[in-house]
Formats: sequence, C-alpha cells, structure tokens
Amino acid sequence: MSRTEMCKGKITPIKIPTTLALWAEGYCKMNGIAELKEYTDDWVEQLRDSFDEKILIVDDQAFEIESIEIDPDEDIKDVTKNEDGSFNYLFKFYNGGTCLSELLEDTVRGTLK
Repeated sequence: MSRTEMCKGKITPIKIPTTLALWAEGYCKMNGIAELKEYTDDWVEQLRDSFDEKILIVDDQAFEIESIEIDPDEDIKDVTKNEDGSFNYLFKFYNGGTCLSELLEDTVRGTLK
C-alpha cells in the first residue's frame, strides 16, 4: 500500500577507482550477492535493485545515501545558520498554535544567546 514518506538525509559521492561496473560487482559481492539475479542484466542493475536505500547511481556516478525517515505527522524544525548571517530553514508545523514568524523569531533569538 502506498503512503506518504518524509525523509531527510545526505548523499555523498563515492570515489570509484575503477569502472562503475567493476565497482558495482565488487560492492555486491562484498555484501553477500555472489551472482547476478536472473532478472538483472548486469552488476550496476543488480546493485540498484539490491541496495537502492544505500547506494544511488546517477549516470556513471555512485553516491552513498544517508537517510532517516521522519513521521509525516510530526513537526519539523531544521535550521542552519550560514556564514553570511542568513539562515536556511525547513519547518513543518500545525499553525493552530504558532506561526512561521514566531518559529523564526525563536530560532534567531536562540542563536543570539
């Protein structure tokens, strides 16, 4: 059954010392997959199929996925202060008890103390 997902994370490029195909084969074998499944044509496809929550392949680049799932019904407050004094923010909240300006005010006030 489909459902709404909310995830937060980071993807980091992986330095591949060989071709993507050779690296994918080595990764699969190191993680317990010694042979291609009958429904996969090559090791890159096998890696995508078996490790889609750990490794992302885009063209010829591989990325490590670090992700956490967040309850879509919970509030979110994610704020980063930048070097120039600005802030990046992501809020998810029920506006029956607060508003965006209050959240931002509390955030900025908390960083100035």
